[in-house]
Amino acid sequence: MSQINVNKIADKTGGGAPEFPYGIRVTGIVTATVVNQNITGVTTVADTTESTSKDTGCLVLEGGLGIEKNTYIGGLLNVAGVSTFTGLLDANGGATIDNIRIGVTDDNTIDTASGNLTLD
Repeated sequence: MSQINVNKIADKTGGGAPEFPYGIRVTGIVTATVVNQNITGVTTVADTTESTSKDTGCLVLEGGLGIEKNTYIGGLLNVAGVSTFTGLLDANGGATIDNIRIGVTDDNTIDTASGNLTLD
């Protein structure tokens, strides 16, 4: 397969940028610097590499992430830093905080995984 070098830079109106009406197939690594890119529609990342830290997985973001609407996480959620919830925290399956269990044994029970529960 031949190599294509693209060195055109778009002006502020979008003119001058290369256009590929039939798409591009890339089988290697692509490094790009994109500033203020807006993507409309669904974007799918097909890589299934699971994350084991903040620096692994199929998508790694070095900066922050803002999410405007609902988010669904199908696997585990691991948070390494302090978490702040400003709205209602709804833990339908109960919550375990260290040794203290809230609503795990049944809906109206606060107990411990082992030992006595002391309220002071």
